[in-house]
Amino acid sequence: MKPVSKVPIIEGCGCQKVHQSFTFNHPDRPRKPGSIGTPVWGVEVKLIDDKGQTVSVGEKGQLLYRGHNVMKGYYRKPAATAESLKDGWLHSGDVAIEDADGYFYIVDRTKDMIIRGMV
Repeated sequence: MKPVSKVPIIEGCGCQKVHQSFTFNHPDRPRKPGSIGTPVWGVEVKLIDDKGQTVSVGEKGQLLYRGHNVMKGYYRKPAATAESLKDGWLHSGDVAIEDADGYFYIVDRTKDMIIRGMV
């Protein structure tokens, strides 16, 4: 089967708590299939262990991010905000690893999740 076009697929990651994405495989850098890429401009990303310590390259950790495009909090839900946002870092619940080039790969979740429908 012949490809329909030569448009490159550029992987990234985002969520409803972030306006647009927080990482992606930038078109001007090498792409790494399976990676969510590197942080976008103005966003910091780090991985922490269960004790809140930053993990080393190649180790699994919870994906945290902060920046100009991250939400300030949940509307009228201070307890949920305090649980998700700590010291300005949004705790995503995703488990990832970072390679030596600064590219991130999501490998798990901190808790299981079933999406059964839209509210």
